[in-house]
Amino acid sequence: MSTKCVHLSQLWPQVKAISFDLDDTLWPIGPVIGRAEQALFDWLRQNFPRIAAGHSIPSLRKHREQTAARHPDLAHDVSALRRRALECLLQEHDIDQTTALEMARLGWQVFYARRNEISWYDDALPLLQRLQTSYRLVATTNGNADLVAIGADHLFEHAVRAGEVGFAKPDAGIWQHVSSLLQLQPHEILHIGDHPEHDVLGAMACGHPAIWLCRARQPWLLPAPAPVTIQSLHQLQL
Repeated sequence: MSTKCVHLSQLWPQVKAISFDLDDTLWPIGPVIGRAEQALFDWLRQNFPRIAAGHSIPSLRKHREQTAARHPDLAHDVSALRRRALECLLQEHDIDQTTALEMARLGWQVFYARRNEISWYDDALPLLQRLQTSYRLVATTNGNADLVAIGADHLFEHAVRAGEVGFAKPDAGIWQHVSSLLQLQPHEILHIGDHPEHDVLGAMACGHPAIWLCRARQPWLLPAPAPVTIQSLHQLQL
């Protein structure tokens, strides 16, 4: 893989806005979710020790996967899915529906507060601040990060979250929503993200130029032609 600079204005002179994925693009998400799940499990032990005694963090993940299989309508909304999984867990242990719904909301708040305690990749903030001088920026995510809670809402003109718009990447609906918000044509909006299919192929299928951010320096293994690829946001130049 090349580590040469990518000059955005030279490669895509028509681009007026840049869309960024968030999780694993601007910050690593694994440690964040790990801490949030631990906080939720601690809350469960404090409030429902009998339920917690029969579970672990891995078993709760499996329970959530089982909930997701039963509720494909929530596939695009990770927030709703986590709340629903917790509500189901409580009801499975004879907690009445009204109480389960309220406690699931409270447990979710514990999880979500920690979910928004992120640590930026060292190349992310400097790049976003530089790009603001020349491009309109939008966050486009399948996740549920709260840019206000993170303190990053001033960096983006819009935050497009799959759970709110009803479509998840790579579905064309989310890309159409981005274009509509910005009132730009797809070829005028560059997307940058870490997922080969959700971010890169999804965006390109809808007419957007795209950059694959592959911090792990893995080869492009999909049958489609390899996109413009970078290993660090430091490689991007105006």
